[in-house]
Amino acid sequence: MNGREYPVANQTNTASVASNTTEKSGVVIIYMFLTEAGIIDVAATTLNGPLPEGAIELARATVPAGNTEENDPYLSKVTITDSARREPGWPNIQKSPATVSVPLNRTLPDAEYLVNVEVVGSTGGRLQNGDVYATDKLKNGFKLTTSGTADSVDVRLLVSHPAM
Repeated sequence: MNGREYPVANQTNTASVASNTTEKSGVVIIYMFLTEAGIIDVAATTLNGPLPEGAIELARATVPAGNTEENDPYLSKVTITDSARREPGWPNIQKSPATVSVPLNRTLPDAEYLVNVEVVGSTGGRLQNGDVYATDKLKNGFKLTTSGTADSVDVRLLVSHPAM
């Protein structure tokens, strides 16, 4: 979230699921968000309400028609479906590191060139940048990959070829 890692305290009974007084079932999204105090908190949308900007969805609660706190106080008729993305082993194992294709503005004689990468900015702490490196080099471009958790990583690149 925001390009960095945050500690999250264990929370029980944190989000209230909205009642449904309509004649159709509805959905409540349970999500986590960053408070102004810099703490991760959990909340739920209103019935069929949108996910707030910057929030991360954790689960969806399907609330049947006519379901209220009075007739179902323990949510026994509500179906909660886990929808959070899981990355087992994170941060030690990254299954899909951020990668972008970088075209060269000219075709080089071969792929035996050197790419120097300098990180000039990012969202998140400096340690979240991880390694930023070139892979899959071709004569006309390469892929740039970061192993970190930072968002919006800005880099300065210098490509040098021994024959040029």
